[in-house]
Parts: sequence; C-alpha cells; structure tokens
Amino acid sequence: MAISVVRGAPQKVRSGQGVLRDLSQELLDNHFSKINLITGLKSWEVAKPYLNLPFEPNIQKYAGDCTLEEVDRLAELCSSSKGSIVIGVGGGKVLDLSKAVSVKLGIPVVLIPTIISNCSPWAPLSVFYRDHQYTHFEVFEVSSWSVYLDTDLLIQTPTPYFIQGIGDTLAKWYECDCLYRQLDAPNLLTTIGHQSAKQCFDQLIKYSEEALTAVQTGKVNHAFRHVYETIIGVAGMVGGFGDRVGRIAGAHSIHNGLTALDGTHNVLHGAKVAYGILVQLALEGQIGEIDRLLPFYQKLGLPINLKDLDVEPNILNMQVIAKRAVHRSESIHFMREEPYKADEVVKAIQTVESIAYV
Repeated sequence: MAISVVRGAPQKVRSGQGVLRDLSQELLDNHFSKINLITGLKSWEVAKPYLNLPFEPNIQKYAGDCTLEEVDRLAELCSSSKGSIVIGVGGGKVLDLSKAVSVKLGIPVVLIPTIISNCSPWAPLSVFYRDHQYTHFEVFEVSSWSVYLDTDLLIQTPTPYFIQGIGDTLAKWYECDCLYRQLDAPNLLTTIGHQSAKQCFDQLIKYSEEALTAVQTGKVNHAFRHVYETIIGVAGMVGGFGDRVGRIAGAHSIHNGLTALDGTHNVLHGAKVAYGILVQLALEGQIGEIDRLLPFYQKLGLPINLKDLDVEPNILNMQVIAKRAVHRSESIHFMREEPYKADEVVKAIQTVESIAYV
C-alpha cells in the first residue's frame, strides 16, 4: 500500500471581514519581539492601512520573482534572533518567498495574501523560477504558523488575477483526477484529497460568475466567499491530503512549456495553467470535456487558444512548448507509465487550437 504524507493546513487560519484586527494582539500574546515583513511595492500600498502592528517592522521588498538567490538575499536581511517572525504580505511569489525564508531561518511565518490567485497561502511549499522560467517546487516539513484571509483586502483583487486564480484552481480537479484514477486501492486520506479536488470544480463552476461580479463591484457576497476559500483553502487541501496525487500533472507541464517562450512572461500563471487543462484533456482524448469547458472559459475570459496567451499558433512555438513540457523532470509523465513525447503534445495543442477556433 502506498504511503501518504499529509500536510493538511496551516496551524491557524482566520477568514472573514476585518480579521486582520486580531494580528497585533496575536503577536503580543505569543511574545514576538521582531517582525521581518516581506512584501512588494503594490502589495504594501494596499495592505498597510489594514495592518496595526504592535511595533515597527523590518520591511524588505522582494525583487519580483521567487528564486533561490532571492531567498538567500532576504534571509540575510531578516533576523533569526529569539522572538523573530516573518510576515509575508502580497501575492503568491511574495508568500512563497516568505515561507522559504522562514524555513531557512527556522522561525514562524504569518501569511497575509492581498490577492486571490492560488493556494500559496495554504500550501506548505514554494515554487521557484529562474529568469522567469519554472525550475522546481519544494515541499516544507513545517506548515505556516498563521494565515489571515481578510475580505477587506481580498475583495480588492484585480479582476485578471481573480480570473486566473479560478483557472489555476480548476486544474486541481483535472490533474488530481487523472492521477487518482491510476490507483488500484487508494487510501482514505488520498481520497479526501480527490474529493477536495472535486469540490474545487463544483464550487468554481457554480459560483465563479457571481463571485466575479463581487470583485468587479467591490461588494462581498456569498459566492465570493465560496470562491476565495476554494482557491486558497480547498485547493490547498488537494495537495495536502492527496500528496503526490494531488499536486500537479499535465496542465502544469504545459504551463512550464509556455514559460519557455519569452512572450508569455507577462501572462499570469493561472491563465497558462487554464490553457494547459485543455491540452491535458486533449492528450487524454477527452474532447467532450473540452467542449463542456469552453463556454465557462469564454464567460470568464480564460484563454481558449494560444492567441489568447499572446502566442502565435505556429508549429515552431508549439514545438518549443512541447519540448519543455516533456522534459524528463516534468509532471506530465505522471499521467501514464510511458513517458510522453514532444510530438504528442504538439498534436494535442493542435487539437485544442482547432476546437477553440471553431
């Protein structure tokens, strides 16, 4: 029987309107005396009015990407003395850096997402890049100490980030399901991860349009809470309980393939993953599922073809994507026993392109 390693959740999660009011007292109650705050320029501008910290933090601005070198640089600037804590304020890259820095220094971390774009606030891992290209992810042995999901902040998520967060989270179902179906006798913990992935699909299909209206108007509604807790929390549980079955498969490999094209570096992560879902389905021969998803994609503005990603749909670009997507280290090979070949991925991309342009 396969061994499961469960990393279910952060130690504490506060979710709702105004929860950041509790942060100052929590820090005092736990005797933290030095705050190392990692953030970005825009993130700090948005979050600062909501943070009433008990003493002046040591603020460090990140350099724009989550790299090993950036972790080393920030760790050197942050303190690991007694009473120190790291607070990450921002989007996924800032939070991934904050987790990695806290692990490197051996001190706790508080995560405060300012946008809804992925499950980084929940998942005990960081995704690393070099020169804007994905390199690897690292799973940590410790969970985040505390996470604050404050709707006063999260409702200000820019619409494109919110939409791509939906696309990234939708992949939880398709990637987890294709791996789960390979198991002869899945254990209950892994099944919880699979069921969480199905919840991601169900909640997003049901509530995304109404939640998008909330973001566009700045007015929190029931659907908005369902969707942000799905993108951050339920999605985090997929990998937390599903372990290797709940992480990544073909859709993320296509994302990684797209990062090999310089023109996609400004395209948001979740948008590339959403397109990757379609290519993964084509690889699996699930053309009917592509047809079912396309209307949902079009209503939300998710990419349905390469042009939507600012990529010319020529054979050269398809070959670049495919070659990177089938690198021997890629998760696409989890989908079956025989490794995928680049020409298979090219054909799958062509299939998606032909369907999406009809």
